[in-house]
Amino acid sequence: MAEEKAAPVKEAPVAKAVGAAGRGTTVIGDNVVSKVAGAAAREIQGVVELVGGVAGTLRKYAPGLSDRGVGTDVEVGRKETIIELSMVAAYGVNIPQVAEAVRANVIEQIEFATGLDVKEVNIEVTDIAFPQESRVE
Repeated sequence: MAEEKAAPVKEAPVAKAVGAAGRGTTVIGDNVVSKVAGAAAREIQGVVELVGGVAGTLRKYAPGLSDRGVGTDVEVGRKETIIELSMVAAYGVNIPQVAEAVRANVIEQIEFATGLDVKEVNIEVTDIAFPQESRVE
C-alpha cells in the first residue's frame, strides 16, 4: 500500500520591490504597517493601551478614524521597516518582559503579514495604569 503524502503548505509571499517575474510591484503602505504593529502590541497581556504617535494626533482632529495605528510611528522602506511604539503598561507587570513580548510579537506579525524585514522595534512606556478600585457606598 502506497503512503499518501500531504500536500505542501504554501507560505505567504514575501513583499518585494519587483513582483513575480517582473510583472509588477507591491508597495506596503505606512498605514498598513502601523495598524499591524498596533494590533500585535495590543495582543500582549500587560499592554493597557498605545498612546500618541501621528495616528493619535490625527484622531484628535478627525473623530471616527480607526485607533489601530495609535501609538505607532513607522518608517517603511522598500524591503524593511523601523517601528516606534508608545504604550501604557498595567501596574504590577514586569515592564521589560512585557516590552520584549511586544517586540517579538510585532516583529513576527509584521514580517509574516508584509514580508518586510523589521530592523528595529523601539518601545517607550509612557505610563502605568492601576486597576479600577471598586467603591463601597
